[in-house]
Amino acid sequence: MELTGRIYDVRELDSIAIILVDEPSKRGLYRLGFADGSAYVGQSVNVISRFTSHRKRWEDIVTFEFFPVPAGDLNIPERTLIAATESAASVRNVRDTNRPYGEDDVEFTSTEGISTFLPWERGKRTRPGEDVTGKEAKKFTELARLTEYEVLRDLIGWFIYETLPDPYNTQRHLWVVSCLPAANRPRSHQRLLALSAGNLEVFVAYQDVIDGMTVTDLFINTTPVDVDLHTLQDPKGRWVVEKGRYSQAEVTRWRFTLESLEDILNGTLAFPHLELLVENAYQLNVRLMRQGGTMFGRFHNELLAHDLLASSLKWGNDDWLAAIHLGGESDF
Repeated sequence: MELTGRIYDVRELDSIAIILVDEPSKRGLYRLGFADGSAYVGQSVNVISRFTSHRKRWEDIVTFEFFPVPAGDLNIPERTLIAATESAASVRNVRDTNRPYGEDDVEFTSTEGISTFLPWERGKRTRPGEDVTGKEAKKFTELARLTEYEVLRDLIGWFIYETLPDPYNTQRHLWVVSCLPAANRPRSHQRLLALSAGNLEVFVAYQDVIDGMTVTDLFINTTPVDVDLHTLQDPKGRWVVEKGRYSQAEVTRWRFTLESLEDILNGTLAFPHLELLVENAYQLNVRLMRQGGTMFGRFHNELLAHDLLASSLKWGNDDWLAAIHLGGESDF
């Protein structure tokens, strides 16, 4: 049995009637995503009325997935969806958690739907120039004007290509990239972008003004490496490897200057730990993404993400890679 559904952003909606107006059947399975990354799975012969009751109970619903099942049994696929959801996220269901999978194989596929906020009060409407796309475009344009952006774009493209599974289809829901995110730091510090897997930042680029000079640095978080960190350091300080701790995970943090990571990927600076970094970065990203949806979806900059995804395609192009490695490799 294969079920195909759609996922919608419902943070501004009290009813889903408007987004299901073209759906011939309102009977089926549904999955709610919450701001804290948890989920709830249910079934209903009328998901519109069921969602309304859930909204009255929970104010922190951010996504709604609907899998139409016009006829047939709903119990077995519901238990299967609960089990599949429970393996990747905290599930708010109580009655059917930890139930075994049903007898039939069920495959669930979701695609992103489009939600529009249609308020009754005119003053609450979204005006031209106030929409999310307008705000995203302004920030993206500001970032893209920086002289460092072209190099940074290629570096993040490499990171996406090497360490994110199915990056195009998992963007916004399982990973996000924010553009010029705000930070509670001095004015001399500016975060350029932050890529998060699940609910943890895994690649951050930032600038600091030091003695009147602007320096661009970045860090990559990975799963903890099982070696002495002193053996990974660069005596010239072009990269630093250190321990890090977040509420979601312990990490190894790799810090680079923009120029050093560019030289490493171009093959002009020897870096013997590249495979270790990539493998551990992938393991952390997958672990975080399998925990469920991200709570940072509202900060995802679509324009920046599409530009970075386009850049990631270069890293699968042998002709392009051959061109950037013509300079050879140097020692420390």
